[in-house]
Amino acid sequence: MKRPAGLRPTDCSAAFLYATDFSAYAGRCIPCLSWMAGAHPEEVVVAHIQDLRHLRYASPEQMVEFNRRDEERLAALKRQFEKAGFANVSTVLRTGNAIDEVLSLAEEHNASLIALGAKGRHGVAEQIFGGVTEAVMHRAGRARAGGAVGSRQRNPIQRT
Repeated sequence: MKRPAGLRPTDCSAAFLYATDFSAYAGRCIPCLSWMAGAHPEEVVVAHIQDLRHLRYASPEQMVEFNRRDEERLAALKRQFEKAGFANVSTVLRTGNAIDEVLSLAEEHNASLIALGAKGRHGVAEQIFGGVTEAVMHRAGRARAGGAVGSRQRNPIQRT
């Protein structure tokens, strides 16, 4: 993979947080993060947040099935990151507000990089609805390097 402009793998060595919704957009983060295995981060946290806004009508039985399926997906991603050369990979499955939970995880793990997929809303839809990626990037603060990888961005990793 071509190295992202202006970023060396040694720039980020604390924890990397990869928050996924298991979409193709989120999957686009994996090659960039795999390239960054050379930074030898202390930890890679692979997280999925079951957003309550989408689950308010789910039955307890459905939630059990969602949890089972999501744990399997997280385990597969963990194996993928370990195969890419990351030594310490953990997975987290939470239910709540996606934005708040991603920010909380970043704080808990002292993440130097937050990677999320961007769906690519444009124009009015983006201005009205925003998105998890945009909100996390704005609220993560400058003390921590934040990153978003998505289909809309020219530079695959954006540092703030």
